[in-house]
Amino acid sequence: MRRAPLHVDLEGTVNTRDLGGWPLSTGGLTRTGRLWRSDAFTHATAADRDTLARHGLRFVVDLRTDAERATAPSALADDPRFELLPVDLFAAVGHAIERGEVAGDPFDLRTRYRASFVFARDGYREVFAQLTTALAASDGPVAFHCSAGKDRTGLIAALLLRAAGVPDEAIALDYVLTDARIEGLRPQLLADGIALGFPADGYARMLEARAENLLDALARFDDELVGFAAPAAAALR
Repeated sequence: MRRAPLHVDLEGTVNTRDLGGWPLSTGGLTRTGRLWRSDAFTHATAADRDTLARHGLRFVVDLRTDAERATAPSALADDPRFELLPVDLFAAVGHAIERGEVAGDPFDLRTRYRASFVFARDGYREVFAQLTTALAASDGPVAFHCSAGKDRTGLIAALLLRAAGVPDEAIALDYVLTDARIEGLRPQLLADGIALGFPADGYARMLEARAENLLDALARFDDELVGFAAPAAAALR
């Protein structure tokens, strides 16, 4: 369906990759060198920072919570070559769960994804506004990430690919690539989740990247959500 996944080889991340190279329904492939998805840059080395700068990366949208950023700060934060753009994408989802407004198992990813489409609309709008502005200000790639580069990052990537015209089968393939990429990170990710107050068994389920979870989300994307993504997704065509 596509050429080999376009992973960016870095010492401090495992899930950094280009959204270019996926097939378009109209023919051709999504454009490379404009939108990157990633896990957090907490452990990015000096060599990694030089590599990112050589690629032309300047803007990085961080989708994590304030607590996550405090626990695992970005190694790019003090490097003047990079500008970090924080947007807590799922903040409203967490608040809705705490208020008992989300029906279903809160550790089921389909439940969280569906809840985000209801409660996190402003977050989605802000993320895509930041990406669009950053793309207009840079000729190089613009990156977005959460902790593992799976859920928040995966949904933003899926909306961008849907808006660009990538078939759902390929969008799901992009999502499940994360499952193998983060295998070595799972113990640390689980420990981080427990430190943030999540129960171990529930958080372990949240670290999966199964195609059915993303396919359920794709079936629930609506015109407004895809419309939020469309201006940034134009960079992929």
